[in-house]
Amino acid sequence: MSTREQNTLSRFMPRLRDVGARGVRATAGLAIAAAYRRGLTGCFIDADDVPQWARREARRARDEWRANCACAWRAEEAIPSAAQGKGRGQRAVHFQYAMALDKRIYQGAQDYNNCTSWCFRAVAASCLAVDIVAKKELHSYKARPGTAGIYSHRGHASDTGMAIYLGARAIHQHGIGLEINYPGIADLSTEARDELAGVQWGRSGPPAAFREAVNGDRIEQTSEVTDEEALLDILHAGHFVGTGSTITARGTGDPISPAGSVGGHAQALIGYDDTDEFRDWYAKTTGKKLTGWVGIFDQSWHPDWITVTNWPDHLWGPKPEGAFVLPGRDVLRMLNTRYGAAIACSKVAGFPVLDLPPWQDALNWM
Repeated sequence: MSTREQNTLSRFMPRLRDVGARGVRATAGLAIAAAYRRGLTGCFIDADDVPQWARREARRARDEWRANCACAWRAEEAIPSAAQGKGRGQRAVHFQYAMALDKRIYQGAQDYNNCTSWCFRAVAASCLAVDIVAKKELHSYKARPGTAGIYSHRGHASDTGMAIYLGARAIHQHGIGLEINYPGIADLSTEARDELAGVQWGRSGPPAAFREAVNGDRIEQTSEVTDEEALLDILHAGHFVGTGSTITARGTGDPISPAGSVGGHAQALIGYDDTDEFRDWYAKTTGKKLTGWVGIFDQSWHPDWITVTNWPDHLWGPKPEGAFVLPGRDVLRMLNTRYGAAIACSKVAGFPVLDLPPWQDALNWM
């Protein structure tokens, strides 16, 4: 990235850092949202309407990810026949496992240009929660995954965003760091310390001792996904998707928001609903007719950036702090390479059928 390109992007950042340093989190989050809408590029994607330098970075990261990730097949080709077609007409709110495991998993707001690391932190945490709460696997849980280990693998020293493929590669190849104190290495025990470390480690990446400490905890599979049926099958089976796109929600959600354009933002797709039960409820509640499905997202701007009303707790459980909802047609636009990219992540290779019970039933043991 040239100096001129860095300067063009960094003109947005001093205000964000200053506001965040004062501890006014709501103001900082809204300032970040406004900066993205003015053209700030936080997630490098090969999309038509992002700067050419960001497209170059995205292509390079994509090619390296495809060449070096052992599981870099397309998700459409990885789904076993037993799982194919299972997602249509269903609902998946497996993010409730994460909410039950740790209420902080979806909380907070970025103070830097690190939306990609926030996105894949949410994806990794969601996968871990499914393993622990739904599958009853004997993992230890100390704290939610952090952003430092992800953002420090962005490949450049300046705080100018990160390619979505590098975020996926970080949690797959390098390991998942946590928001804890690593004695003698780094104290990442608060959101602020964790974020700052990711910025400071920069081009060199995290310290070798940190890499060694986290290398054993990794997402086992990351695969690109663009097909609608495959996307629904993956979400239904208990896996999660990191997206990078110039599309996000805008305006008030009821709970569904209209789509809007941004400079490039990473957001975690953590659930969906394709049921008549939701469509009927939505029509009765809002007077609007809904066709098709909706996607449920988590992202790293402050929760006050958009107002979401009519959240159906009886169908989806408690609302994650930064959650918003988009119609399926807009989610598919996000997956289209003209607007962005999406990477499905799974703890277990092959996106196996987990045969998960309803989340309410699974949580009864806690």
